[in-house]
Amino acid sequence: MTIAERLNAIAQIVDGKQRHKAALDFSGEICNHPQEKILNECITRAKFGCTNISLGRNPFVPEGLAEEGFYILVDGSGFLLSFASKSKN
Repeated sequence: MTIAERLNAIAQIVDGKQRHKAALDFSGEICNHPQEKILNECITRAKFGCTNISLGRNPFVPEGLAEEGFYILVDGSGFLLSFASKSKN
């Protein structure tokens, strides 16, 4: 299971307390990842049931995350880094 799939699964949990616990459990697994800062932002968004973070005007997936299932969505004049399954978009 890729990191994006794990984050998407967390975001899809209906019960807020369970979603929060799953996010906290997963945050321990990404310690020392090269993209830990961005992944922590993604975990924070997943805790609230969201499946993307804003990249502003940066149209590029951070190095190494494309292989983990992340992709870019256009959002007005900016871009979103999404970890939702592509079938939803």
